[in-house]
Amino acid sequence: MTRYKIIQADIGQHKCDILSLLRRNLRDETEGAFAWRYEQTPYGPAEAFVAVEDASHRIVGIGSVFPRRVYVCGEPVTAWIAGDFSVDSAHRAFGPAMQLQRHISGHIRAKGLKHFAYGIPNDQSKAIFRRLGYVPVGSFNRFVKILKWEYRKGKQLLGLRLPVGPADSLLKHLSTETWCRRPRGLSLETPSTFDERFDRLWNTCCYAYAVVADRSAKALAWRYLSCPSRAYEIAALTNGRENLVAYVVYHLEDNMCHVADLLWDNNEISPDCLLAEFSLFMRNKGVGSIDIRYLGNPNFVEHLKRFNFHDHREAAAEVMIFAGRDIPVMQQVLTRDNWHFFAGDTDH
Repeated sequence: MTRYKIIQADIGQHKCDILSLLRRNLRDETEGAFAWRYEQTPYGPAEAFVAVEDASHRIVGIGSVFPRRVYVCGEPVTAWIAGDFSVDSAHRAFGPAMQLQRHISGHIRAKGLKHFAYGIPNDQSKAIFRRLGYVPVGSFNRFVKILKWEYRKGKQLLGLRLPVGPADSLLKHLSTETWCRRPRGLSLETPSTFDERFDRLWNTCCYAYAVVADRSAKALAWRYLSCPSRAYEIAALTNGRENLVAYVVYHLEDNMCHVADLLWDNNEISPDCLLAEFSLFMRNKGVGSIDIRYLGNPNFVEHLKRFNFHDHREAAAEVMIFAGRDIPVMQQVLTRDNWHFFAGDTDH
């Protein structure tokens, strides 16, 4: 019978073996992306656990957790994103996957009352997560707004090639933002950095959500500007006093806008206003569509639908939480409506 030993990896010592495993099973991970995700986070290094086959002493499986600071009712808590779960195909029938995740869940439980883990497992991993005590908190849904008939490079609505001008004009005419009244004094800018205004906005907004990840300027700069795999851009809304009242972080791919994060000050601006301004901005840039992935309050979902974002339920994933039953924040983190969770809150 094949046997395995589960050990906590030394990231520096085992880097080459881990990279090789990730490249065999998940993606073509570069050394720069690995260093950014595993070694350079503002909250300390990731922690990885590996399955070592006794007979060959080879690393054949991995499961990692990536630290984040999450605010629960305004109090900082350490959350760990469960990711990079992978086992070589020749060993998937012999149990190292369950051994790895059991070891990781025990490790998180041992960290104490101010720690929990969350992840978005694929269909193959979901059963393992459930058996180990992960609980579903809700669907991480995908919402898409079409701005142009060619909504993605080389892709047309309904597969029909129509004259671009009339088709795009019709879509614009039918879009909610075309007919919105714009508030006076509001302007959109595209900063290249996250300056002190983002900290002021975050300090105002961090208590507005029961469960929200750190969105300080330092955290945003690491997450988006230092990311080696995507070129993120910023759209920021300011009022007449030049105070930052909202922002969107996004990247463009195949002429689609993929939103990573949104934040707004409810005392200064409504979600409707933010969605209207950003949609107009993207249409003026010639972007074909906007893609937003979200878990949280259904009120925001209603705002998205009002602005012609369509729910693609077939693309929904499930966010799952692991936490000890006695931790103080258990009830808050298990309530879907408490979250303010976008694509940027995942581990990539």
